[in-house]
Amino acid sequence: MLVDHTFQICWLYPNRMINTILIESNASELSLLVKKMAKCCPCLSVTATANSSTEAKILLKENQCDLIVANLETLSIENLRRSIADYETELIFISYTNNYALEALQSRAAEYILRPVHDEALISAVEKVRRRLVLREENKKNKVSLESLLFGKKAT
Repeated sequence: MLVDHTFQICWLYPNRMINTILIESNASELSLLVKKMAKCCPCLSVTATANSSTEAKILLKENQCDLIVANLETLSIENLRRSIADYETELIFISYTNNYALEALQSRAAEYILRPVHDEALISAVEKVRRRLVLREENKKNKVSLESLLFGKKAT
């Protein structure tokens, strides 16, 4: 039985959508994933889709992005990592096999999901991403506060 986690997901990062880029070369898989994300994770906003890590890098320059969800059969982890090195974005990898799981998780991925993507797995991954985004924002605020205390800088 699917538990409704919509409230749980949204309260962790209120009043803000998670801007998401999907990397998927298969049109039917892309369509299924977009529908599943809309159903299970209404706080995700798919801002763009890409067929490769090169295309995703171009989209990152044009779009503010919090999360990339990528099909590992579409790209190499190393190419994606190089493409997004200058950006603070979370990663969720999706694959038909667990062959890439260790490498994916070592490359700062929040989660690794096996296909077919089950609702619970997607919800759990998005919850993890939300927590990481909240912590990142809190750390930035704390850094500004600490700098203002130590160096007399005004908080922005």
